[in-house]
Amino acid sequence: MTWNYRLCKRVHEHFTGEFETTFAIHEVYYSKKGKIVGYTADAVSFHGDVPGDVVISLHRAMLNASTMPVVDLDELDAKFEKARKRAEKKAAAKSSKDKP
Repeated sequence: MTWNYRLCKRVHEHFTGEFETTFAIHEVYYSKKGKIVGYTADAVSFHGDVPGDVVISLHRAMLNASTMPVVDLDELDAKFEKARKRAEKKAAAKSSKDKP
């Protein structure tokens, strides 16, 4: 599994009923086929043993944010949920088929 830093978008609904779109850097994880399979729940913060480690990570994040498409986390969550439901339905069908 591979990963990289990506600029991600999320729409939040406030208690007032108003919506706000925010952007943050997340680690995004990929399958061997290059398909997104997950991301960090929280935006990343950058740490390192020496200042150079932080600078390198920030540079990578900025490069990806400026050259790769924004990941819409709400759309991604909907895709993951749809895939989860399909898998559950398939497992239930297999389970009922295997019963005598």
